[in-house]
Amino acid sequence: PEIKSHIEKRVNKEFNEWLVKIRSTAKEIGQLAIGQASSARQREEELRGRQKQAEEQSRSGVRECVYALDTEDTEDADSVLKFDITPVYRAHHIQTCLGLQDQFRDYYYTNRQLQLNSDLQISSVQPFLESHQFFFAQIAG
Repeated sequence: PEIKSHIEKRVNKEFNEWLVKIRSTAKEIGQLAIGQASSARQREEELRGRQKQAEEQSRSGVRECVYALDTEDTEDADSVLKFDITPVYRAHHIQTCLGLQDQFRDYYYTNRQLQLNSDLQISSVQPFLESHQFFFAQIAG
């Protein structure tokens, strides 16, 4: 029982450190996700425009065939935000082995809910755009 308690405390400590770390990077994760979604939407609109233009040219009887190779942009290092979720898997595995899976799940959901509720509090002191931009980045993260 003493060893089990020690293991549980250590795992919870590592997991709590991860929760703090992920909360501090949630804004960056959200901003990156929003930026990537916006870029993807813009690429899709450009592709639809090119397809529409090609269809119009084919209808108008232009005999010149135009081929294009569409290559996906490879993501550069700036568009990838790396964060480690190993502590979550480790904590889940150890808690499951200790027979505390339900307790861990409740603990995880409670803590994430508290973080979310904290992030949902929008300051009325800041201008609308600034406060909501941060808000959406936090939620997406």
